[in-house]
Amino acid sequence: MEKRYIYGSLTRISDLELYPFEVENIDKKLWDTGDYVVGKYLCPKHRHTYSGPVATGDFCELPSGRHRYYMPGDQVIGVLGNRNATQELCGEWQGIQHPDPDGGPTLMDDIDGAGLFGKMTSISPHFSRQGQFEYAGHVIRNGSKVGMKDFAPRDYQPSSNPPKAPTILVVGTSMSCGKSCTARVAIHCLKDMGVPTVLGAKLTGAGYLNDILGFQDAGADVVLDFVDVGLPSTVVPQEEYRTRLHHLFGLMESRHPDVMVVEAGASPCESYNGRLVVEAFSQHPNLIVILCATDAYSVLGAKQYLEAFGIVPDLVSGIVANTSAGRGLVEKMSGFRTSSLNTDESIEDFARLVSKRLGITPQKFHASESREGTFA
Repeated sequence: MEKRYIYGSLTRISDLELYPFEVENIDKKLWDTGDYVVGKYLCPKHRHTYSGPVATGDFCELPSGRHRYYMPGDQVIGVLGNRNATQELCGEWQGIQHPDPDGGPTLMDDIDGAGLFGKMTSISPHFSRQGQFEYAGHVIRNGSKVGMKDFAPRDYQPSSNPPKAPTILVVGTSMSCGKSCTARVAIHCLKDMGVPTVLGAKLTGAGYLNDILGFQDAGADVVLDFVDVGLPSTVVPQEEYRTRLHHLFGLMESRHPDVMVVEAGASPCESYNGRLVVEAFSQHPNLIVILCATDAYSVLGAKQYLEAFGIVPDLVSGIVANTSAGRGLVEKMSGFRTSSLNTDESIEDFARLVSKRLGITPQKFHASESREGTFA
């Protein structure tokens, strides 16, 4: 009987569902970031000892973006990669013991719920561990292992600079501080203003399709991320990421956007290489920068960091800006303008900022009448 595989969303750029392949156990010396591998799902009662909370609902994000809960014996195709999430978990494929020194199976963890395979090294007590797997082998075609970079598009020229289209850059002080939500609001606002082609892109982080699907749901005409150029996450050596970033810039340019909304996942100081994104956009000729934060004190640290690149945020949003108390504290401590971006009034004011700074004329507003905007 032909084996049925579950394909994690990190296989979405590949043709593995369409064309045959073999699965072969190979020497770890030949392993690399981005390799497609097969893991056999281990139900909780069959798992080997580990420290951390017990998983209560293991699932895999599929190439469609839907979640599929695992069943005993599932064979999952994922990717070797690394993750360093400050609020969830950390793991790296280099820590996988193959072969197992005690003669047991080679064990792997899904470290992001999308088929990102590595060895979990630490986990927050507030986060449930994802599935544990037994390594079954690498995906092989014509005697060679298959990886994400084999499927990166080639219909563009890499560029060391981002496209010159007007850009809203969303950066943050940490993960889960409101960046993706803010980017979605910005995209929705741009489409309401009549922008023909809005590109939404996430340039750093761990590969998870749901993030850019949210951009698409908000109205983005084109959505891209680092997965599209062959990276499962951006926790890679700096020069490797720089090369892939230049490919991503070229891919973005080839889509001819009128306006771009770009999210740098996590924060620029972390190991996801966000610093290179900030550096690349620091000389952009037509840029709005939104800083998302969880608290006012982190805004001060981000302010100092961004100043080194000559960047002054145009707006502070995210979790810290949800209430008037948070907004007031940020404005008092940093002098930055703030916006919750979760009310009609705040979104109208944001549209006026976009119109003024990026030269975009609004074609429609939600408000019934015009007024002088906070950012005018």
